[in-house]
Amino acid sequence: DDKVLIGSFLATGLNSPVYNTSWLYFHTISLYWRLMGNASQALNCLFQSYLLSPSNVKDLTYLSMALLLYNSQLNINEAIYLLYESP
Repeated sequence: DDKVLIGSFLATGLNSPVYNTSWLYFHTISLYWRLMGNASQALNCLFQSYLLSPSNVKDLTYLSMALLLYNSQLNINEAIYLLYESP
């Protein structure tokens, strides 16, 4: 299955000091979790991506978190807050 192959490929990067400190790596993993239907894990990865991201791309992770929350239809107020507070 392609999803399992992608997941195992991404999981190997967690053991690498080059990748496990990269904001883009965690952003990519969040896309995998969204594909798998696990919004909670995707949000955790996006938060880690936000913490590791340089200031010139923090808006990308903020926007991704806001869209994830908005699309869940459960956390619309949190999504609006993130969009309002985005850098």
